[in-house]
Amino acid sequence: MRPRGLPGRAPAPARQPVGSDAGGAGRGLPARHRRRDPQRHRQPGPAPRGGHAVSQLAGLLSPAVLPGVITGLLLAVACGALSVPAVVRRLAFAGQGVSHSALGGVGLAAALSGAGLISAGGRAELAVVGLACVGAGVAIGVLSGRGRTTEDSAIGVILVATMALGSLLLSAARAGWFGPAQRVGARSWEQIMFGSMLLSGPREAYAAGAAALVSLGALWWLRRPLCVWLCDEESARGAGVPVGALRVGLLGLLSGVIVVAVQAVGVVLASALLVLPGATALALAPALGLGVRGASVASCCLAVAGVVGGLAVAFVHSLPVGPSVVGVLVALHALGRAGSAARVGWAPGRRRAGVGQRGGGPGPSRTIGP
Repeated sequence: MRPRGLPGRAPAPARQPVGSDAGGAGRGLPARHRRRDPQRHRQPGPAPRGGHAVSQLAGLLSPAVLPGVITGLLLAVACGALSVPAVVRRLAFAGQGVSHSALGGVGLAAALSGAGLISAGGRAELAVVGLACVGAGVAIGVLSGRGRTTEDSAIGVILVATMALGSLLLSAARAGWFGPAQRVGARSWEQIMFGSMLLSGPREAYAAGAAALVSLGALWWLRRPLCVWLCDEESARGAGVPVGALRVGLLGLLSGVIVVAVQAVGVVLASALLVLPGATALALAPALGLGVRGASVASCCLAVAGVVGGLAVAFVHSLPVGPSVVGVLVALHALGRAGSAARVGWAPGRRRAGVGQRGGGPGPSRTIGP
């Protein structure tokens, strides 16, 4: 017997079976016997990409970026409207020559800025670039009009000459040949070639809107003689349509739009917007039964789709805007040609009648009408 007054032993705690831990998740047991809480030890998974992409695309509507987006869309409408006439009348290469001649204007503006005659990035620089484009167009017309030089050769000569001159003048101005290099603008070759669409301000948006209004208004005013000229040049001459005046007017419209586009979206993107939408629309015209007006509307829609798609790709994947827009336009052109070939049918060794052809041979078109 235990003497009185001595404390007795405390009762031993009841032993619980392993794995039946009610509140401690196996505390006091070896680590290999502890029961893991699936909620506490679950690894965080990747965030859903859909919401992240939508939030990134919403940034296109921010006040800092919205003027650039509007500028790109307005230029897409202006260039898309002129793309079909330029491609049909084989003025697309002339448009590329005029757009690349803007490099000569940029170099000349840099030299004048270094000399202190104009301010970099102002209206005077835009005027110099515009005069360079107009001068290139006049030079192409003079060289090809004498008959000794073909139009393609004249365009090639003016293109390489103006690009080389612009590069030399820009390098010399940045080296301080004409004055302090601080006066020269800080635009890089990438910005000159592909532009900086999202850095455009209200001034560029207003200029793009004016270019779109002038282009659409002129095409609407000249729609009847223009359709006749685009469908059949010989018939247009016989009907008394001023073919020469239409050609000069179309070149003037191309030059004006190019001047505005080069400042906002760069040389390469301006050339792409003037060529690819019209070429894609004309490739789809036989399959969809489109005339000149329908192809022009389709060209505008394709140009806008290219700009919107390029902006979306650039924002979601953090890529440059200009090359992204060009890539989307090229992809649309490839899809358009593939879809047209699949619908119309591809006959190897036989050319189908199309723009500039009658019955598969050279001559006016019978598949593209007003």
